[in-house]
Amino acid sequence: MTFALVLVCAVLTATHALQRVDRAWFGFVSRSAHGGPVKPLAMIVVDERTTARLGNWPFSIETRERMMERLAGSGVAVVSIDLTGLRDVARARAGHRGGEAASRGGARTEAGSGNLGNSGNADQACARDAAFHWNGPCERYSYVNVLDGAVPSNRLSGRAVLIRAAADLGHGRPGVSSAGVRPIGDDAAAIVASPAPAAAAPLQQAGLAWALLFNEAVVCVICALLYRFGPGAGLVASFVVAGAVAAIAYAVFVVGGEALPPATGMLMCVLACVLVFWRRTEVLLRFIGLLGDRMATDPLLHAESASVVRHVDPVRRQLDRTANLDARVRRYRALIDAWVDSLPEATLIASADGVVLLANRRIAAWCAEPDEHPDAGRAPVGRPVSDVLFQITASHRANEFVAQALTSLDHWPDGDALSAQTKSQLDQGIEIANARCGRSLLIKCAPIRPSVYGERALVFHVADVSSVRMAERQRDMALRFLSHDMRSPQASILALVSQIRRDPSRYTPQRFAELVSQYATRALTLSDDFLFLARAENLPPKLAAVDPALVLGDAVDDLLPQASAKSTIVNLTAEPGLSTIADVQLLRRAFVNLIGNAIKFGREASTVDVELSATDRHVKIAVTDYGTGISERDQEKLFREFTQLDGGASMSGHGLGLAFVKTVVDSLGGKLQVRSKLGEGTTFLMFLSKHDHDAALGR
Repeated sequence: MTFALVLVCAVLTATHALQRVDRAWFGFVSRSAHGGPVKPLAMIVVDERTTARLGNWPFSIETRERMMERLAGSGVAVVSIDLTGLRDVARARAGHRGGEAASRGGARTEAGSGNLGNSGNADQACARDAAFHWNGPCERYSYVNVLDGAVPSNRLSGRAVLIRAAADLGHGRPGVSSAGVRPIGDDAAAIVASPAPAAAAPLQQAGLAWALLFNEAVVCVICALLYRFGPGAGLVASFVVAGAVAAIAYAVFVVGGEALPPATGMLMCVLACVLVFWRRTEVLLRFIGLLGDRMATDPLLHAESASVVRHVDPVRRQLDRTANLDARVRRYRALIDAWVDSLPEATLIASADGVVLLANRRIAAWCAEPDEHPDAGRAPVGRPVSDVLFQITASHRANEFVAQALTSLDHWPDGDALSAQTKSQLDQGIEIANARCGRSLLIKCAPIRPSVYGERALVFHVADVSSVRMAERQRDMALRFLSHDMRSPQASILALVSQIRRDPSRYTPQRFAELVSQYATRALTLSDDFLFLARAENLPPKLAAVDPALVLGDAVDDLLPQASAKSTIVNLTAEPGLSTIADVQLLRRAFVNLIGNAIKFGREASTVDVELSATDRHVKIAVTDYGTGISERDQEKLFREFTQLDGGASMSGHGLGLAFVKTVVDSLGGKLQVRSKLGEGTTFLMFLSKHDHDAALGR
């Protein structure tokens, strides 16, 4: 298109096809630059009446000097003489007679009005060639009328004057335009309404080479701008370049006195803008049509049920069709997003470079959870997948798994399947047991073939298996309980019965009854603790306002036989009027376990102090024994199920009692603490939410 515009511009410049437009423009510029039209050219014609009176050219020296004096006295600006036609005629008539005078008289001269009166020779008073370019209005006067003073001086004052032969008018001389000249009377003036020049001085036409170079440069500039900019900016650029062309021509015209035609360059700006916009619109419509045909045949995009309105305008028709296809694609994308978000597992898709391309709501929710990670709250899309998984898991094993998956993807040839070992490793995944927020997370990975997505990608599934692992732990706990703790007292009873059968005299009936009762009580206590722990973990508590002093009194009464057996005194100090929200049965069992442990692990014939008090927001229960104490290592595993402390048979136990206490306190939103030093004793502190009984009654 640029090449075609260059050719068109060259043709228009060489043929001067827009010459009339350039004249009109120069006339407008001249009027704006000088505050009005410039005075017309005064053309003094050597007509037949002049030659009949003064004779053939060359006129006498006296006649020519008198004419120059007349013009100087009238105050003309410039005088130019072009009488080459008369000179040729005179030479043809007179041969070589007077050739020197004709040659000197026919010289083309130009002089200012200030030099004309001081010139002793009319020919020497003219300064330069009179064959200049004039495209403005003209006024015609007879030579003899001006010489005789028939033309008033004010008619010629401040004007450019051209003396030439009447036979040369209208014959297409390149120096003078005859478009604005019409014959009138000898003594009258003809003012033609055609464009005026920029000054009352000869106007020089710019050369064809310069005009062609200027216009072709304009074509290249506007084509480059239209190629670079869009429709709106391209339209503005066209106006700006056209204005720049006019401004340059104006400056050259006013300052340099040269006529650099601007019409061709401005027309090229308009033509280039129109052609580029037409071509781009045609290409866009064709592309939209082809894209619409391809999308309409896609089986995944269901066809529109509603009828489509047909427009006469082809652009509007294609735009409406594209809008309908866009709506179908958006609905399909919304369906995919909803499907991905509804997956039971947290899922994200990463590119071959390890950048997250898509993530469902579960991944986004885990990333938005407040924690100490600096990237908490940032959306996962656009981030490295290793950073996202590390934020969720807080484990470097996740980063190692991502690196392994990306490495296997790099070694995956296009179109070939992964090796069985690599696929098995990605399918099996890794499990992070203690991830952030205490979760147990299972991370798996599956590759996406290049033929599906267009490039290789990875799908990561992150499953929260915390509940599964908790169920497994509960199952293992139940199995250990049934296989060891429950079987141990029962096996002891069976062994005791077997010994009595073999040797009845080994145990007295009273001793046998005591041993059987001890083993049976141990089995019953163990089963009760297990059932209470299971109830506290699985069943919702029956909450009510409870007076902890009364519950502590009942717990102490339940433990009187155990305390009497060890000669232990339980001192209960309770602040009256306190209240808390709890399940009475579970809370009583928790108090029994705490006080019972204090009696069990305390010294013989010692005391156990139980104190009930109040803080600003809590009810505080402190149970203190003065036994051997608990080491710091044992304090870390004190509240785990089926955990025995170091210290021998005197401290043996199944660990369900304190685990039950911890579960009850956690379910009530309280806190459980232990303070102990070896050889000094142990204090268990239980903090429960304080309930304002009087305020509740007032409400």
